[in-house]
Amino acid sequence: MERPNLSGISPEIAAYIGALEMNTAHMQEMLDKQSGQLEKMLQRITDLEQILLNMQRMRFGRKSEQIKPEGIEQLSFLSEEDIPLASEQEEETIEVTSHTRKKKRTQEEIIASLPVIQHEHMLAEEDQVCPRCGNQNMEYIGKDLVYSEYERVPAHVERHDYYSYKYACRECEGGTGKCDTCEDAGTEKCKTCVDRPKTVVIMAKIPKELITPLIKGSKASASIMAQAYDDKFEQGIPWYRQEKEWERLGFPISRQTMTNWALRIDKDYFQPVVNYMLNTAKNESSVLHCDESHVKCLPEKTDTGNLKKCQMWVVRTGEEEKKQIVVFNFRSTRKAKEATDILDGYDRYFVSDGYPGYNDLGKGATRCGCWGHTRRYFYDSVPGHNMKLESTGREGVRFCDKLFRIEKECEALSPEEKHKIRNEKSKKVIEEFYAWVETVQPTNSNLKDALAYAMNQKEYLTRFLEDPRIPISNNPAENAIRPFVVGRKNWLFCNSVDGANATANAYSIVETAKANNLDVKKYLYYILKELPLALAEGKMTDDFLESIMPWNAEVQEKCQRGYI
Repeated sequence: MERPNLSGISPEIAAYIGALEMNTAHMQEMLDKQSGQLEKMLQRITDLEQILLNMQRMRFGRKSEQIKPEGIEQLSFLSEEDIPLASEQEEETIEVTSHTRKKKRTQEEIIASLPVIQHEHMLAEEDQVCPRCGNQNMEYIGKDLVYSEYERVPAHVERHDYYSYKYACRECEGGTGKCDTCEDAGTEKCKTCVDRPKTVVIMAKIPKELITPLIKGSKASASIMAQAYDDKFEQGIPWYRQEKEWERLGFPISRQTMTNWALRIDKDYFQPVVNYMLNTAKNESSVLHCDESHVKCLPEKTDTGNLKKCQMWVVRTGEEEKKQIVVFNFRSTRKAKEATDILDGYDRYFVSDGYPGYNDLGKGATRCGCWGHTRRYFYDSVPGHNMKLESTGREGVRFCDKLFRIEKECEALSPEEKHKIRNEKSKKVIEEFYAWVETVQPTNSNLKDALAYAMNQKEYLTRFLEDPRIPISNNPAENAIRPFVVGRKNWLFCNSVDGANATANAYSIVETAKANNLDVKKYLYYILKELPLALAEGKMTDDFLESIMPWNAEVQEKCQRGYI
């Protein structure tokens, strides 16, 4: 609007009009500023509401991010036509290039290996009379199963005493024939004579592996510690709760005693085993997965006694590797040097989330991104995680799910065919995804984070197109570290750095056994019987350690899942 002509107006009125104009401009400026602040506040409220919804879901809702198919449109990895019936899932076996992957067995298949005790009920002799003709010589023709039930046999503790039988030769007790006429019989000279009377005694030999103690001078045995380790690191039962159970069994063990035993076993046996596992993973694997999670630990030489937030790092071999290995490593910080130190010398592919601490590791090895994390960012940006409503975040989830569906199609194909399909189908989806990302205007902070993550990780997220061995997600590492996270909720923290290291090594052995489909308790018992003798005889060589690894054929046969 043009300013009116003020000529002919008194100076007072002109000054008044000028002041009004200045006030109007100032008020407009204030209004614009307040409007901007209001817009930011509304955006902040929207973000806080989303954060609250996410926290409520984490606290009270379901934890799974899987989206169930509803109606025509669905976002699961399989279309409705591809979802097999329950009856079709039980026996299906999928042949993959490096190994055979079997689907979950039915309950009947699992319990078929349980021992069977037969209770036979026969007719008394006087009752074996024909009710029709009175014949008393009725013939046995078979038996019928009338009823079956399963009974739990309570655990108990036994003491095993190993005796060695002694044998004496009575023919030698009187000496030889020369002794009867010897002039020196019964003198001092007789005591040193080779023909003097003496009793020859020999003892039965007990195999060394039976009498070599796990911990010298203690009541710890392979079976007791296998149970203790399985309870804590597989079942998540802390020492103090195990203490009560052992007392109920009539074998009281204090939690401090169990802790001391575990520390000794870790130092003598488990540390060399885990070192060998990590070296094998770095030397023989084409793909590794990396992840980390916090753990509270009481640091050494502390005056305050305050717990320190430390880190538990995990390294896992790719699911297609012949040797399935999971290694935990305790470190006091989450700094980049820790990851670089753990995987020092590794120069092939590794998969991780977007944590910048892996950047330096990527200078020696080749870093690959995780589409599972990308999907999670977009999933969390959907208001209330309501996938029935159209939203920008849901569109991002759709793109990720398309990639996972393509991976499902490639699961049983050869590496060459997989590489071809990825570059035909997956590459096209990725191009469409990033073209879409560049056009999206974020409506909340979660969506902004999702878009930023996708753009920042683009180089790593597209790397799986280079080599068919590279997976598109870091889920194997997350699945490997999950038991530790669940167990941590029970035992809360580690009392010492040594205890934290022992915890890392125990989880490494337990999770590696599980990754190779072994019965954890059987495997723990097996190695705790083998390791003491090897240590006593100085045979803790790489060849010996390889022979007790979970992927060894003999170990697979002895420690397979089933009845103990």
